[in-house]
Amino acid sequence: MENYKDQLKEMLAFFIDCQKKYTTELQKLPQGGMRYIDDGKRKQHIWVNHEKRRLGINKRPDLINQLARKEFLRRTIKELDVNIQAIQYAIDHYRDISPQAIINSMTRAYKRLPGELFFRPDEMLFTTADEDLKSRLERHRAWAEEPYEKNDYPFGEYSQYTSRGLHVRSNRELVISELLYKYEVPFRYDQIIHVGRNRLSPDFSFEMADGDELYMEYCGMMDNQKYVAQFFNKRRLYEQAGIFEWDNMIYAFSNGPQVNVAEIDAIIRTRILPRL
Repeated sequence: MENYKDQLKEMLAFFIDCQKKYTTELQKLPQGGMRYIDDGKRKQHIWVNHEKRRLGINKRPDLINQLARKEFLRRTIKELDVNIQAIQYAIDHYRDISPQAIINSMTRAYKRLPGELFFRPDEMLFTTADEDLKSRLERHRAWAEEPYEKNDYPFGEYSQYTSRGLHVRSNRELVISELLYKYEVPFRYDQIIHVGRNRLSPDFSFEMADGDELYMEYCGMMDNQKYVAQFFNKRRLYEQAGIFEWDNMIYAFSNGPQVNVAEIDAIIRTRILPRL
């Protein structure tokens, strides 16, 4: 769930920036404040400065405007300070509630059990009920269905069919595809992207809300020295093209044929869905 913590940090930075700008502007405005008198005989705005002097300013709309702006900024800065403290507290006390994080917090007796015993597929901390998200997903679906250049691996390498008829190369990619279907996330499989003179094909490609693409690579043989060397070379090529982890690339790793379903589910909910 780190994405939520990142969003809190972004909000905190925004509020701090606003507070600094408003404080700088506030310091340039006239001293004192404004009162309003309505005693039945007269209705008048009064300027009260720090020296307790009072001056009627009905004929000074510029000064009324400045004093009104001053009071607005003063109160806004006060509320921003409350929000800043609240968000900082939330960041300091934030706890990751992804399935993998919860399982990792358990004692050894539980950690040794298969992850599937803890994870229930219908548990969704993120839903697609939001109408804005549904609208974006429709747009992404149109993008995913457009013709695109796809890797031309030999047909025999594609050994599995998903429930929607997509031919994928491994059981790991089959599981990931089905989880993406569950969350209604449109994707392109094995899409070719050109990196200089190199043709690379991330396992999964997604269209983000801003129209840019997000990629995911599942690296399932990290116990194989040759595979690891190939991975680092491929990663270097991605980075030369401006494709970096925690920006527009997601890497998931394993040391064998089994997929950590809870981990992939958490990645979809916290690192893919919020960016669509």
